[in-house]
Amino acid sequence: YFSAFGCHLIFEKLRRGAVVPVAAICLCALVFVNSYADAMDSYAGYFPGLGAAVKFTQSYPEETVYITDWVNQPYIFALFYTLPAPECFAQSVEYRNPDAAFRSVRRFEGFEFENPDAAGLLILHRSEAASAAPLFVSGDFVVCEGPEGKNERADF
Repeated sequence: YFSAFGCHLIFEKLRRGAVVPVAAICLCALVFVNSYADAMDSYAGYFPGLGAAVKFTQSYPEETVYITDWVNQPYIFALFYTLPAPECFAQSVEYRNPDAAFRSVRRFEGFEFENPDAAGLLILHRSEAASAAPLFVSGDFVVCEGPEGKNERADF
């Protein structure tokens, strides 16, 4: 709104001379939007490595994956990187507080956000994974076997 209003005032005051400043404003806006979209695509500033860690766990489709609470609302990242069908999410989601205005997800379709002991794979922040043997490391995050995954493999 304010950018459009500013461009309108520039056109009103400068008339023909307004083309150059308005074009510069539009160019700056395009550069910002382009660089912002690129940053959002890789989430470089938002939990670096989490996307690659979530994608790595998808090669273990039979495992439940726990995502650390180091990440704020980790279910959003799980949804973003795995792109499940909305119907599947709606059918499998379990909320911590189902009657609240802002619900918090406990688990859905292969992801666990509350109990790491119930998961076969853990996505942990490096600071939480000091003693864990990593299966995959990406940015600030480590994928390792959880207690459930180790128990299942011991049966083979």
